[in-house]
Amino acid sequence: MSSPPDNLLDLAKDLIIPRRQGAPPYALLRRSISTAYYSLFSLLVEDAATEIVGVTNDKKYLRDYVMRAISHKAIYDVCKGFGSKNLNYKIKKLLGNHEIPDDLAYVAITFRELQFLRYEADYNYNFADDLSDNFSRSYVKDILERVEKAHRSWARVKNQWARKVFLIALIVDKHVQTSG
Repeated sequence: MSSPPDNLLDLAKDLIIPRRQGAPPYALLRRSISTAYYSLFSLLVEDAATEIVGVTNDKKYLRDYVMRAISHKAIYDVCKGFGSKNLNYKIKKLLGNHEIPDDLAYVAITFRELQFLRYEADYNYNFADDLSDNFSRSYVKDILERVEKAHRSWARVKNQWARKVFLIALIVDKHVQTSG
């Protein structure tokens, strides 16, 4: 059985399938980008909540509660450090001697880029004009392939210490005091 993040990624791909001759409608291309973003967002928040709460059915409501506490901005900010491998002192200390795997950095970079594209697709009605003549089914398909690669990259870091630190940081990083 596939997970909700995988279902969202599948939906994003389905949205760009031509339903009639010619290019998919512009609105479907935009919706595809937004849906792809939410597939990656959901993947990260679900795993963060599971990391904190656990996976059993009796903890579902608690997981949902934790998931709602993770903001888009918090993920964006944590991804900035992990994507560039230039972490703040708090997170460097938590990582200890562990490196940030390239797969995790790829997920972080993809998330940040996708968050920008999702915002543009959802709110900038001149989005296609801003991207010149490159906004097309093939452009969106390339984005979706990057998101699919990010899903695979995420799966490869499943047992990495850096992944655990990343997930915990999504929830607590902005709340950790640095003095005292």
